Amino acid sequence: MFLSYARIDGAQAAAALRDALEAFKVRVWFDEIAIVPGRSQALQMDQGLRNARAGLVLLTPAYLVGRFWTERELGALLHKNTLIPVLHGTTFKEVAEYSGILPDLAGFETARDDIETIAEKIAAAVLPADSEIED
Repeated sequence: MFLSYARIDGAQAAAALRDALEAFKVRVWFDEIAIVPGRSQALQMDQGLRNARAGLVLLTPAYLVGRFWTERELGALLHKNTLIPVLHGTTFKEVAEYSGILPDLAGFETARDDIETIAEKIAAAVLPADSEIED
């Protein structure tokens, strides 16, 4: 699963989401861990996007401003069969102003559920049916 986020205001929530997902055995491509120094960041990111079976977009106010990296990642993730939006510090109305597609996708809001609950629900959606989710 590729985790796309805006570092400016989403780094802490993204790291918590990654940790929670990995606790449920979901493999997460996360730039702070996956990017190897001394190699092309763009090529490494492209490889992560290509190899990911699903996408997770942490939508924050900075994400909705539209930055080069986040727009590039979102463009690639829109082609995945599964793309899960998680709203953090923003509303569906604000997301709708940014994208007509994202509000239509079933997703989550950190204002309603905590990160661990969201991660458990995402894990249930993306892991094979025969996997067990441990509490």
